[in-house]
Parts: sequence; C-alpha cells; structure tokens
Amino acid sequence: MRLILLYMFRAAVLLMAAEFGSLFADNILELRRLDTLRRVAEAEVISLRRENDALLAESKALDQDAFYIELTLRRKLRWIRPGEQQLDIAPHKNPSCNPAIQLAGDEKKKAEG
Repeated sequence: MRLILLYMFRAAVLLMAAEFGSLFADNILELRRLDTLRRVAEAEVISLRRENDALLAESKALDQDAFYIELTLRRKLRWIRPGEQQLDIAPHKNPSCNPAIQLAGDEKKKAEG
C-alpha cells in the first residue's frame, strides 16, 4: 500500500514539475536521491532479516540439539575425542567447493578477519 502511495505521490510531483517548469527541478533531483536511499535501506533490511533468521536458527539449534552443540564446540575449539586424529585439509582453490560446514555468522568473521 505504501509503495502505491509513493508512486502516486511521485507521479503527482512529476506532473506538477512539468506544469511549473524548472520551479520543482531541484525537488525532483532530491526525490530521486531519497528514492535511491530508500532502496538501499530496503536492501539492507532484507539482508539483516536473512542474517537474523540464520542467527535465530543457530540459537534454536544450540538450545535444543545436543549434536549441533557438540559440532559447534568441536569445530570452534578444535576439540577431538580420544582415539580420533585431527586432519587439516587445505582449502580448495574454488571457495564455492569448500566442504567445510558453514555456521551462521562465519561470513562476518571472514570479512572482519
């Protein structure tokens, strides 16, 4: 609904600008700039919602799934059970083929690190 109202407002402003010539030219440029900022903000909201969903799923798994808790601890702290041997596997040249398990938040750590 808000999107329809925004487009109606935008159309009305464009019609008024056409009638009054350059009187509203600066406002049209400002409207376009604000529209671009709105689109960027909406994309960021979508990204943050996806990240939030992933973190909520991981939180739920850590609360309820003993196997996931063990997997997370073993992966992050590099723990091994008695009798097991740790294998360090060299990363694959193509990062999309990396068999390592990705946990929520790992992308941020890679970007920060």
